[in-house]
Amino acid sequence: MTDVDAIVLAGGRSSRFGSDKARLALDGVTMVDRTVAAARLVDPRHVVVVADPELPVAGPVVRTRERPAYAGPAAGVLAGLRAVPGPQTDDGWVLLLGCDTPRVAEAVRTLLAHDVAPDADGVLLVHEGRPQWLLGRYRRGPLLRAADRLGDPTDRALRHLLGDLHLERSTPPDDRAADFDTPADLYRLRPDARPTRTR
Repeated sequence: MTDVDAIVLAGGRSSRFGSDKARLALDGVTMVDRTVAAARLVDPRHVVVVADPELPVAGPVVRTRERPAYAGPAAGVLAGLRAVPGPQTDDGWVLLLGCDTPRVAEAVRTLLAHDVAPDADGVLLVHEGRPQWLLGRYRRGPLLRAADRLGDPTDRALRHLLGDLHLERSTPPDDRAADFDTPADLYRLRPDARPTRTR
């Protein structure tokens, strides 16, 4: 894919999980590094990580943080868009990912394989009937215009930013699009998981 930027949101409180999900390691790889590696599957111009500046991230990435901190996912997306280096034209794509999908690489491959219609603004994955806004590939122009329309993004849900876009939806036949909010969610997805936490 050409002319694509990736934005990884890794700055949430993870209050339901009890610790920072981005720092959680599965199979020896933190969720943020797992997600950044998945983002690189699209051969992006830039990978922007929106997170605490103290969060360790492997490899070259652009770092930023929503202001104020913990202002919510819509604020994180807008911070990521502002941090992309260079001009942003209407052409091209933006990949949006969170840090709570164990099978994120498979999810990204599914997004890549989806042939988006010319009149659609992008595609997102669906799990158990729920749109996974942070497993989505969005046309840059409509996304930038949605960001302009939103106004103050503080404490706004992603559906307020993305819900009016004309998006195609893809429902995988398995749990590759499933995320986790609690330890019980994680163990349901990965019964064999032996998670560790990094500082």
